[in-house]
Amino acid sequence: MRKGYLLVELLCVIAMMATFCLFLNKFFRTIAGDVPRMHYVIEENSFMQDLLDQLQHDVDVGRSLQQEPAGADPNYVGREPIIIELPDSTVRYQQKDDIIERPQPARPGRNHMAPTPG
Repeated sequence: MRKGYLLVELLCVIAMMATFCLFLNKFFRTIAGDVPRMHYVIEENSFMQDLLDQLQHDVDVGRSLQQEPAGADPNYVGREPIIIELPDSTVRYQQKDDIIERPQPARPGRNHMAPTPG
């Protein structure tokens, strides 16, 4: 009975460990890239859901929809604002660049600026 390992046996174990570490490295690199991406998508969806909930609330409570006068902002043709007349005020939703703005404060605890899905 021998007391040690052959050099070939040790080299095989080292080679297997190196291969195993290589696969683990790729696995953790994939996870490290996907987790922040998934967090951003979830956050974006949460913002959009809050915005849609607020828009639905404003439409339900609102008395009428108004239209922006023609030629108001030539830089945003096709992105005319949604103007909703509420019982006590008027709310305007406007898409500019990659955000949708709702300048008037609304229900507390809501975020009213959300990136548009793209």
